[in-house]
Amino acid sequence: MKKYRFRHLLEEKAVRENREITLADLSIETGIPCTDIKNMFDTSYEPPTDVLEKMARYFGCSSDELVDRTKEIVFDLATAFPKDDDLATDVISLLAATNDITFLQGLDLHYRAVQGTREKQSCEQVFVFNLAIGFLREGMKVFRRLILSPHARTLFNRLNNESKTAFEALKKDSDGEGSLYNTYLNDLRNDAAFHYHREPYSKALSTIRQKEGHFLVGLTPAESRFLVADDVRSEIFRGHIDFDSNEDEEDKKMERLMVAMGEFMKFARGFLIAYLEHRKVKYEVKN
Repeated sequence: MKKYRFRHLLEEKAVRENREITLADLSIETGIPCTDIKNMFDTSYEPPTDVLEKMARYFGCSSDELVDRTKEIVFDLATAFPKDDDLATDVISLLAATNDITFLQGLDLHYRAVQGTREKQSCEQVFVFNLAIGFLREGMKVFRRLILSPHARTLFNRLNNESKTAFEALKKDSDGEGSLYNTYLNDLRNDAAFHYHREPYSKALSTIRQKEGHFLVGLTPAESRFLVADDVRSEIFRGHIDFDSNEDEEDKKMERLMVAMGEFMKFARGFLIAYLEHRKVKYEVKN
């Protein structure tokens, strides 16, 4: 049974057109009955050819691009990642970074899909932006370690074409004057880390409008927080990375981060396969 990318394509279209697209809107705009639209988001439903053609026209893609071609790579962990092995440690770190970046890309897509339906929330966009800086910066640290690792060097020649192209783009962005890592990411990270310093908090004390302090004490640390600290931090954030007053510039920064994240993901996919083959680990690719 084929799986389809309807939900993902719908979110992407909503982002491009800066509007919310409901399933009812999708039905009206494609001429496909609501019952069929709802069934299409059920993985057990196989849409007829004419419906797929309408959906492809609606999303501006080929019928083949409607199909979810996500593959699962299955292998024995103990064989692939032996204990106390530097290369294995770096590959696990690389895959952990890809998980974080995948989460971030999904969060950014979701945020941009819904922001067109309500007033733009600068503090939310700043939150996503700072996560992007942190996740990509940590991922690039792993990438730089792999470049310097004599054990990983032979694996770069095993990369497929897509991963090789991504590797070269990341290598260019990992070193040298004007590189993403050495200047852009570090500068942005410094801008993002300022809110833990004493000076901005000292200045922000004048922004506190509450008379009472409220500290929530929950059963777990995640449920316990000092409410006013979030408000003060938001004030500090907005003074440094302000999507309200300088939207175009900040959006360009986010776009550059997302492009680099895409290259990082392409590299990581190919590098894992190269690593497994280098280690002579048997693996199975499932749809």
